[in-house]
Amino acid sequence: MLGPASDDVGWLNAGATITVHGHASNGTANGMAQGKVYIAGNIGARGMTMTKHNPRFEPPELWVLGSAGDYFAEFMAGGVAVVCGLDAQDPENVLGYRPAVGMVGGRIFFRGPHKGFSQSDARWCPSTMRPGTGWPMG
Repeated sequence: MLGPASDDVGWLNAGATITVHGHASNGTANGMAQGKVYIAGNIGARGMTMTKHNPRFEPPELWVLGSAGDYFAEFMAGGVAVVCGLDAQDPENVLGYRPAVGMVGGRIFFRGPHKGFSQSDARWCPSTMRPGTGWPMG
């Protein structure tokens, strides 16, 4: 898709590869079970929420070149999210307000500053990334 995308890109994705050459709105990769979604910009609120991972298949993936909006990875139960932080919508908080609330599975890799995450639902994991470049959560 050339240009920006509206709400729910990749909603309930069960194996497709979707590429958006621009920003995407709210609900990106919501309920995804398989496949990959690539966003060449920022995403709105509630991206990568309520995902699942059936171990018989590859986990769902969301790649965001920019940053994530509020409630990112809310109730995430599987998959991999990568937030690169390039030209972030909020350069001081690439994960948005209240990321990882209710998260029970999956991994988030990100680069750039953040203003906290749900520590009762997510935790820092060891990484081979350089200090100061972001750390994975899972």
